[in-house]
Parts: sequence; structure tokens; C-alpha cells
Amino acid sequence: MIDEEVTLVTEEPYAPEESVAAGSSGSNGGSAPPYIPFSTFQTLLDKMTEHGPPSQLERDFFKSAAGSVQVQFLGALKFFDLVDEKLRTHERLAALVDKETRTATLRVLIEEAYPEALRLGQDRATQAQLDRVFQNKGLNGDTVRKAASFFIQAATFAEIPLSPYFAKPRTAARAGSTGRRINGAAKKVAPAKKAVPQKREARSDPPPPRDEAAADSIDSKRLEYVNLLLGLVKDGSDENLLNRIERVLGFEGPAETPPEDAAANN
Repeated sequence: MIDEEVTLVTEEPYAPEESVAAGSSGSNGGSAPPYIPFSTFQTLLDKMTEHGPPSQLERDFFKSAAGSVQVQFLGALKFFDLVDEKLRTHERLAALVDKETRTATLRVLIEEAYPEALRLGQDRATQAQLDRVFQNKGLNGDTVRKAASFFIQAATFAEIPLSPYFAKPRTAARAGSTGRRINGAAKKVAPAKKAVPQKREARSDPPPPRDEAAADSIDSKRLEYVNLLLGLVKDGSDENLLNRIERVLGFEGPAETPPEDAAANN
């Protein structure tokens, strides 16, 4: 079940008779089963922890709570017979307010107020069967879900075993929520920033290593060729040999004269 948020916000007036009328459709002392969020119920009990509950609940005592929350809380107290028609508090309210005795006191209150729902819990009944218990008490619509949620969470707090087929209380954030809820207010969580890819600096690959053995082989063959040409120069068989030698050594020389042109010049 959804754990509804605590509403301790605006100040709205309430009248004790309104709280009585709000729960008049039930069968437990004239009050309907509580449908206030269980966390809110505990928060308002905690407000009385330090000094104990007052002898009579007054408007100023709940001025920090919304009017609808006041009505639901007082209706819950009447359902458990913790206050009378004039909102004068009973002794068992002090035991419920005390955190050391709250669990044991709530267990007794639930056993007295929810006999049919507890029987279903022991018989491994379904959530639909539990909802029908609250429908039979005059509740309808979303109020049935809220009343069943209060019962399940209160029984769980009081360490009362229930049917595994009852909806489990949910304490996580609501589905679709984009923030965390802190003290009843939604705190937005900034979306995660997208990682910006970093530009990589262009880098040139180093030249491949020089093959020293191959270079020495080429140089050796070039030297042999030069020696061969020098030998031909001594024989005087080709006047263009010196130009060929210069080109082999890397010098630009005059273009070679074709043999037929050389013969014509002579």
C-alpha cells in the first residue's frame, strides 16, 4: 500500500462536532475505521510525547495541521475509544503516546477494534476480502484503500502477523516521482549531467623505423654501379657517362645526347 505523505501545513479551523460527524457511518462507537495516513497518525501522537496528552483536545493544539487532518486524527482516536464525545482524553491515550508502550498498546487496540480483519489475516485471505470488510462498514472508493492501508501498517507496527496476500505497506517514493520527500516537502533532484566527450588532440604517427640492412644494400649496389661507369669513362666509349654518374650521385647534369645526334655532330 502507498504510504501517504504527512500533511502538517496550512491552518484550518475545525469543530469537535465535525469530527464526530465525519465518522458517524461506522459501527465502532459511531466512528468509521481510520483512513488517515499511519505516518501522520504517529506524527500527531509524537506531538504529545513530551508532556503527555492534554486532558481535553482543543483547536490550538492542532493548529499546525490542516483541518482535514485534524478531523481524520480525531476520528481515529474516537474509533479506538481514546477520547469521548467532547474530546476529553482517556488514560489509554497516554499509553499510546508513550513510545515505550506504544507498540503493546496499539496491539491491544487493534485486537479490540478489528476482529473481522484479524480473522481474515489469520486465514490467509486476499486483499479483496479485506477491502470488503471496510466496504461493509460504510466506506467506499479510495477511502476503502486508505482504511485498509492504515490497518495493515498499524498491525505491522504492532507486530501482528497478517495474511501474506494483503498488500504490503510501501515506504519508497511514489512511482514517477522525480525527487525525494523531506519533511513532507518534495525536494527536486537535479538530473545527471551528460558527459561531454573530450576532444582528442590530433597526433601524427611516427615514421616507420629505417631498415638499415636494406639501406646498406642499396648504397652498396649504387657504389658498384658508379665504379662500373667510371671504368667505362676511362675507356672513352660513351661521352654521356659522366652525366649518368652525376645523376646517380644526386646531381642534376645536362641531358644526355642521343648517340645518333653525337655522331652527326662529329
